[in-house]
Amino acid sequence: MPFDALVLRSPRTLADAVVDLGITPIPAEVLAEHKRTEQAKYPPASILYPYIAVMRLGIGIIAMLGLLCGILGLIGIVRTSLIPTPHNAWATLTLLCLCMAGMIGTMCASLKVIRGPAEWVESTPSFLYADVPNSIMFTALRLTSVIPEANIVIGELQQNNVILDPYLIVRTPTEQVCLGIWQGDTILHQA
Repeated sequence: MPFDALVLRSPRTLADAVVDLGITPIPAEVLAEHKRTEQAKYPPASILYPYIAVMRLGIGIIAMLGLLCGILGLIGIVRTSLIPTPHNAWATLTLLCLCMAGMIGTMCASLKVIRGPAEWVESTPSFLYADVPNSIMFTALRLTSVIPEANIVIGELQQNNVILDPYLIVRTPTEQVCLGIWQGDTILHQA
């Protein structure tokens, strides 16, 4: 019919929409290489990272046993000597100092922050993501307005709940395109 050309048809695929809107997405190989290099930049602090909690628990148990022995020793010294002597006072003071040193050492060891492995986490935000650069978010919103079933997905490299290096992709059940990679205020790659 003569007026069929005036009807706006929505593209059938994400690739069609990208071409129709004139967007040049970031190639999948670039995103994969970026993910590999960034994850290699942030290794865990120790090869023993999975065992750190067990080691700290063991140190805590040993310190508690030392404290218990110190207290029992103090009780024994006090019970056996009702008449205080300088020798008993020095023994008591020594046991107290050893108990306190063990407890302080254990607390310092358990308070030390150990950097864990960096992991990529992807999420679909239910709101406009405030940390995404405006130009990347604008491109993503243009694309999702043309294809309603497309979702905006934010991928973030996280290490100990610190976001290190995010990217944005638009995903449908069968396809995905990367629209931007940034770090802080610096845009590394943009569609």
